[in-house]
Amino acid sequence: AEQTRLAITEQVAASDEVSRVVQALEQQVETRLMQDETVRLRGCLTTARRLQRVNDAYFVVNSEIDVRGPYCVACWDRREVLQALVEAEEGAGYCPNCKVKVRTGRPGTKEDKEAKRA
Repeated sequence: AEQTRLAITEQVAASDEVSRVVQALEQQVETRLMQDETVRLRGCLTTARRLQRVNDAYFVVNSEIDVRGPYCVACWDRREVLQALVEAEEGAGYCPNCKVKVRTGRPGTKEDKEAKRA
């Protein structure tokens, strides 16, 4: 009887230790997920600060000579995804994700400046 009681006590102690290890691992996973989300959100904030809208497209303006785009406005606004537009024709782009055709332009062009005045 004493051996059985001792064996049960050891199993309970081992079970408690397993529970503590599982809880610690779950906390590490949650911390890692939060860190990953923080990095993603910081990246989105950095990108958002550089976005410039021209007509119906976004461009990432890093400097006067480093302009990237055009990107789909809907994809960024809904899901924070920079989806490159495919040139459909002069001044128009097509989003392969949204399946829409939109007017584009370039930051700093006459068209862009006129749109800002309106």
